[in-house]
Amino acid sequence: MKQRGARSRSGFVVPASAGVGQVGNLSHYLAGIGCAVNLSRLSARRRQVANLSYSWPPKGGTTYNSAFTLIELLIVIAIIAILALIAIPNFLEAQVRSKVSRARIDMASLAAALRSYCADHNAYPPNSPSRREFLAVCAQGNDLSASSLFTPPDAEEIWAAEHSRQTVFPILDSSGYDLARLTTPVAYVSRSLPMELFNWRYSPGPNRQSGLLPYRYVNVVDVHPEPSPVDGVYRRYILSSPGPDLGFSEPNPVLGPFLPYDPTNGTISDGDLLEFGL
Repeated sequence: MKQRGARSRSGFVVPASAGVGQVGNLSHYLAGIGCAVNLSRLSARRRQVANLSYSWPPKGGTTYNSAFTLIELLIVIAIIAILALIAIPNFLEAQVRSKVSRARIDMASLAAALRSYCADHNAYPPNSPSRREFLAVCAQGNDLSASSLFTPPDAEEIWAAEHSRQTVFPILDSSGYDLARLTTPVAYVSRSLPMELFNWRYSPGPNRQSGLLPYRYVNVVDVHPEPSPVDGVYRRYILSSPGPDLGFSEPNPVLGPFLPYDPTNGTISDGDLLEFGL
């Protein structure tokens, strides 16, 4: 009768005649084989991961779609366009409001300097002779259309011109330079004359360069010693800026009527920024 050997945990048959020491050595041997098999499987798994990491597309026919579709791109573009349409008008309105505030501050500082000058000289700075001649015609209340205002040969600039169905007065574009007396010999302003932020120009010229003109200045007393009251107020000089609409609204720069700028009518609306000497 044959002796049947005992079966080990790994499935191998151990002879019954084997001693204790032999069985122990065999168990260690089989355990080593199992570890080697596990290590071999782990190495194979690592190679698969490495192949997936460093090779594209991955082997085995598996593909991955990580790109954006056309619909997704169009949706993103539409969202960006909507945000831009909302933000850009608000940004432009903020710019206009900032310029209006800056213009009001500049005109208030010029008004303070004119009061100090008048206290020392008992008069406001005069306009140039050519401009004073033009303003004297305006003070008479005549028709100020371009066809009726003929420019004298010795005038600094043309008196009137038609632009977009409106009469404009290019001779007053550089009238702010008549305030140079506020800078020398006594500095009534702490720096050079502030420059206009909304100055509209009829045509290019040596004195009408973008951003280089001061505020319009009209000395009313020089051409109209007893000016008629406008809205019940006698005005001795007029500082003005065209405002955000970039065009002066008054039909007569001496007698008006004047339309003050009001932001409640819209950020860019008709009306001028005005400062009157009373």
